[in-house]
Amino acid sequence: MLVKALGLEPAGNANFKDAKGHWAENEIMVLKSSGIINGYLDGTFKPNQSITKAEIVSMLSKVINTTSIPKPSKFNDVSGSWAEIAIDTLFDIGIVNGTGEGSFRPQANATRLESLLMIMSLLNISLGLSLDIELR
Repeated sequence: MLVKALGLEPAGNANFKDAKGHWAENEIMVLKSSGIINGYLDGTFKPNQSITKAEIVSMLSKVINTTSIPKPSKFNDVSGSWAEIAIDTLFDIGIVNGTGEGSFRPQANATRLESLLMIMSLLNISLGLSLDIELR
């Protein structure tokens, strides 16, 4: 969804050993060559694994190229998370929301709807639009 939404094209040759022949191989290569994803330390991407909310937020923070001054976390369950700064920053600029209980659930799988709404919110803010995009 992110590759299509941003109209990204490959910026070089960047493959993961476990993505060859996968239905999303080209999109995975585009995200890797664009610096949006890195994969795992063992050189894999795990293309059939569900994406977590922390992972999609990390990808979006690389797209929007945010810089943030560390502040106290906005959520009661992201302190110490590898994606804490990205989560808090994207919350500050209106791209992500937490749950009603003050949590974000960074390790929970991101649904397609949640991912789509985050991507649409990123585009809304990046393009200076005023569309009302909210998970209800």
